[in-house]
Amino acid sequence: MTIAYWCLIAVMVITYTFTGIAKFAKGGYNNHCPREYLHNLSGWPKRAYWAHINSLEVLPQFIGALIIAHTLGMPQYNIDVAAIVFTVLRLLYGIFYMLDYALTRSYCWLGGMFIIAYLITGAYFHG
Repeated sequence: MTIAYWCLIAVMVITYTFTGIAKFAKGGYNNHCPREYLHNLSGWPKRAYWAHINSLEVLPQFIGALIIAHTLGMPQYNIDVAAIVFTVLRLLYGIFYMLDYALTRSYCWLGGMFIIAYLITGAYFHG
């Protein structure tokens, strides 16, 4: 199993860690109506939930980019480094989201999008 695939697992764990933080940060979580509970949050727990939603939105793109990079024969070292950077950016993205550092969060998001584009096109540059 490659480092990139371990990073994929890490990104998935990070994604669900954000929702766990949102659900249990203030207590009173109601598993009978979790979406209503999350919808009514405020402050940094609400932002943790939003980080979770955004992480879910980007996860298929990251998965697709990894598959494309492997399929097109991009060097494994480059895939692994890109995946590590993406994983770190996603973690920082969520932290900055919870801290309400909007501009810094946006830079992390943009960096992640560049990594995805690099993974998709990297075989062209390295092949």
